[in-house]
Amino acid sequence: MPNIQINGYDYISQRVLTADEQIANPEKSKAAILNYAFNSPIVIKDYRQFMSLANMFKAVVFVVYVDPNDSDSTQAVLEAMCRARL
Repeated sequence: MPNIQINGYDYISQRVLTADEQIANPEKSKAAILNYAFNSPIVIKDYRQFMSLANMFKAVVFVVYVDPNDSDSTQAVLEAMCRARL
């Protein structure tokens, strides 16, 4: 059940891990955090760096190029991706 709304979208806020868990196992903690990033729509500026991370964590990636000068298209793509995840 959503517990926060940002820009008109409902989100669920939850703790990914505690500070103690992060200290005890930094590699597992990094993977847990990046898992959230790879499972959400994100905007990237350096495709090579993103692909390097995706390959490192064996993530499935769907890339859409949007002209950086076209903010209307960027917003429309992000909204469509959010709707598709529902």
